[in-house]
Amino acid sequence: MENATVETRTLTRKERVVAERHNLFLSIARQMMHKEGFHQLSMDRVAENAEYSKGTIYQHFPNKEEILIQLCNRSMSSLRALGQRAVDYPGNHRERCLAFQFAHDIWQNLEPEDVCMMHNLHTDGLMDKVSAKSRDIHDQLEQSIIGRLPALFRMPKMRETFPTALLTRRNMSLDCGHFATAGNCFAPMIFLSTVLVSVIQAGQLLLLLKLHLTALDGSR
Repeated sequence: MENATVETRTLTRKERVVAERHNLFLSIARQMMHKEGFHQLSMDRVAENAEYSKGTIYQHFPNKEEILIQLCNRSMSSLRALGQRAVDYPGNHRERCLAFQFAHDIWQNLEPEDVCMMHNLHTDGLMDKVSAKSRDIHDQLEQSIIGRLPALFRMPKMRETFPTALLTRRNMSLDCGHFATAGNCFAPMIFLSTVLVSVIQAGQLLLLLKLHLTALDGSR
C-alpha cells in the first residue's frame, strides 16, 4: 500500500529568489497604481523602478493587466478572511449580517486604494487579457465571498431554500439597484446589511465592537 502522506516541498534557493522578485514587482506596481492610477502603469516603469530589465518582468507577467488581477486577488483574499470572521461570529443572523458589513467596511477603510484598483478589473476587455489561471482564482474568490451569505443565517429552513443560484454578480447588480455596480461582488453583503441594519437595536451594535477591533488588529 502506497504512503498517502503528502509532503510539503521546500522551495529551492532559485525558486525563492524568483518568488521574492515576483512579489517585488507586485509591490512596486501596487504603489504606482495607488499613486497614479492603473492607466499610468506600464511594464517598463515597474521594471525600471525595481532595477530589473524589461525582459525580466515579462518572465513574470505577460502584461500590466496580469499584474492588476494578481493584486486584486490578494486583496479579495483579505476580504474573504474578514468575511469568514463575520460568518463565525457567535450572534444571531441579524448580528452576523451587520458583522459582514463591518468586515467589508474594515477592509475598505484599511486599503481604500485597493477598492479603486479593483474597479479597473471591470473595464471592458480587460479580463480577456489576463491568464486563465488568475481569472479562475478570481472567480473562485468571488464565488467564495458570495457563497458565505447563506451561512450568515444558519437557520435550517432558510439554508435549504436560500436562492444561492441567484447570488451572481449579474443578478445582484440588477436586484440591488443603486447598492451595486455591474460586476460588484460585494453587492450582496452591502444590500443585505443595509436592509437589516434598520431593525437592529443600538445595544446589539455594541456586541459587534469586539469583532471590529479584533478584525482590525488581525488585518494590520
